Amino acid sequence: FLQETTYKFMKSAEDLVLGNAGQVNKATKAEKAELLTYIDSYRFSGLTITETFPAPSEGEAEIAFTCMLKSRGVKDGKEEEGSTSEFLDKNEVTFSEKSTFQLMKNGKGWAYVDGITDYEGTTLAEAFPRKNADGSEVKSADELLEAQAEAKAKAKAELEKTLAEARAVKEAEAAAKAAAKAAMS
Repeated sequence: FLQETTYKFMKSAEDLVLGNAGQVNKATKAEKAELLTYIDSYRFSGLTITETFPAPSEGEAEIAFTCMLKSRGVKDGKEEEGSTSEFLDKNEVTFSEKSTFQLMKNGKGWAYVDGITDYEGTTLAEAFPRKNADGSEVKSADELLEAQAEAKAKAKAELEKTLAEARAVKEAEAAAKAAAKAAMS
């Protein structure tokens, strides 16, 4: 149902307006399969609509919902005995989304257009931080870029200090030469 009613999986916006599902290309089919695998890997429970919003425009609707997600222990698309870990068995994540839907032109249903998502809970990455060989935590790309920017700023400041000191030495040498020349004349 989710795949068939998601705007991005329909052939085009024109198809949405005309109410036709349309044909999809191979990339979209692969994305649909990935979505289905993702959805099938979780148990959803406690679905609650938390808020409805005034329609942003004619034929659109927005709702906010929350639910609990828990891993099913899926391996190769099939739920298997023993394919979960203690962490996955115990961990639940509170998932929330504010979704936008658009009424299909034929008036026979709504298509999911977009959503803003958030979660509360512990992710695998948070529960099991990756470690380097020396035991230090692996840094994220943002952390690495920030460290690189800090190192560049520090190197630039040191270079500017060295250049200022070199200018001061040069000026002192020039002043000493000028004083010596004045003293000789």
